[in-house]
Amino acid sequence: MAFVYSMVCIFSFILFSTADLRSPYIQDHLKNKVFSIESNHSEVKYIPYNVKSTLNVHMPNSSVGALVHIACEHSSVVLSLVKNFSFGNYVNGSSVGLIVLRSSTLNRHNRVYFCLTSNCSSVFKDKCIITALSFSSKQPVPGGCNLVHNMNIYPMIDIDEKRDGSTRVKFSSANVGSNIGSKPPVCDSDSSMHLRLKYSVYADFTYQANSNLKPTCELCNRSLCKANNDYLNAFSNIFGGKTSFSYKVADLTSSDHAKYHLAAYPCAAMMTYIVVTDPKFGTHSMYIPTTIKMGSYDDSQQAVLALKIITMVLGAVGLLLCLVGHRFFIFELFFMSGMFFVILAICFMEAFGLWLHYNSLNFTILTVIGLLGSISITALWFRFGKAAMFSSVIGIVGGFCFACIIFITPLSNMTVFEYRATFILSLLCGCMVYVLALILVIKMHRMCIVSSALVGSYLVVACIGSVYWYCSLVGQLILIIVRKMTTVDLLDATIVYPLYILDYTLIGAWAGLFVLGVASQHFITKNHPPFPLSPRELVQLQPTMSEEDVHGDNIATDNDSASSADSSSTSVNYDGDISDDPPDYRDIYPEQDTSRLLAN
Repeated sequence: MAFVYSMVCIFSFILFSTADLRSPYIQDHLKNKVFSIESNHSEVKYIPYNVKSTLNVHMPNSSVGALVHIACEHSSVVLSLVKNFSFGNYVNGSSVGLIVLRSSTLNRHNRVYFCLTSNCSSVFKDKCIITALSFSSKQPVPGGCNLVHNMNIYPMIDIDEKRDGSTRVKFSSANVGSNIGSKPPVCDSDSSMHLRLKYSVYADFTYQANSNLKPTCELCNRSLCKANNDYLNAFSNIFGGKTSFSYKVADLTSSDHAKYHLAAYPCAAMMTYIVVTDPKFGTHSMYIPTTIKMGSYDDSQQAVLALKIITMVLGAVGLLLCLVGHRFFIFELFFMSGMFFVILAICFMEAFGLWLHYNSLNFTILTVIGLLGSISITALWFRFGKAAMFSSVIGIVGGFCFACIIFITPLSNMTVFEYRATFILSLLCGCMVYVLALILVIKMHRMCIVSSALVGSYLVVACIGSVYWYCSLVGQLILIIVRKMTTVDLLDATIVYPLYILDYTLIGAWAGLFVLGVASQHFITKNHPPFPLSPRELVQLQPTMSEEDVHGDNIATDNDSASSADSSSTSVNYDGDISDDPPDYRDIYPEQDTSRLLAN
């Protein structure tokens, strides 16, 4: 028995030892993983978790250093220039990078160290994209004038996300290039050479959410990793002098880049790229791209259902308002006054920080406020009449929509609109110009037709954009302008937004539906008075109309009696003798057929 027991123990030990050696997870922990990459290349690697790995970077003779970038799908990366990951010598994130400088002309092989930590996945390895790009002594060094972080060179972009949906973009100043082994130029003097450098900010929207898809961690990281792969392959073009990106946001100088402010609407993940240029040599370098994940909708089932119901109802009402709005003035006034109070409520909620999410509570509050405002304005029109006066509310809503169209363009990113009073006054002037121009050029009721067609067509296309695609620009049009008008921190922010094929389609449908609505309302209202009378005005007119009818009937009776007396005197004598001329029965019976009487 002892022999059997000992054999079982030996066999179990050999079996478990072999299994451990064959397990890739255990293998990764038994030794340090070593990877190699050539400069100006991008490779896909499967890297184990929780293992300190080494990356050997091979540089050409003409280079003075290399920028190393690692982006992973599911995990965070700890990247360092030293092996022990001491404090202040590493960076951490899903997309990180460092600059490795050559210490001498003979040293072409430099090492960086990294380790992966799991975020959203339970597997043992993760797919990462590793990129190494060399640069020469004439190219600027991103983050070479770092005065904030403990590292000497910090090429990363720091982001500070605000509650209002905006993001402060911060990055260390770049420095001019230097030769191998030489001391880099100083950065803390007013005559530093790095002040001549120029910065350009580019953006690309990589993730588009919709009403049926929740942006999970895995899905977001996959799309962002793909974008990193696409744009990191363009690093060589950047260093070669080409700066072709999808959307250029701004050009900055060394003095104003520290306070740069970006803003985008919810449901968008924006890749931000910063290219630094040395105008003396015409060379370029690039910071490590970063991802700005904007605020998202409340994706609970209640909020999604409330959003769909409200948008579908508004879309149906907007279609009626666009095509037949002014023909039914009560309906037009009721709905447009509700829109007026909803816009005021959104401004109030944004100004006091109450509008934080697209949830069912905010939708309910806006619906109640809109109904109360509609009932109030309509009741005042019932009581006092004066349709032309109350129709100014319709013109104000149309003017606000027109002003939002103007200020959604890059015009709103001008420096002059960084002051709140200037922006609000310009927006109000846009509303007034719209209203006064339509009143003076065409009549008041034509202004109502144009306003109802504009707002109604917008509601239709906004409904389509909100129900089928959350990220539509058309659906966010009014909210973007209201948020910038009411939030002080957004006044100096550059609003960026993408335009996709669906956006262009919706804008074209908006224009076509607007023209159709104006033509339809003009056709169906051309034989009707400009404005109807209110019920109170109709009640006041009824006694006057009755008196005019009675007076007209009395005059008609007197005229008939006088004509009958004249006809009788001409046909009959006072003494009863019948005259020679026969009587004219048509005078006596004017409404009867007198042919039979004349025949007799």
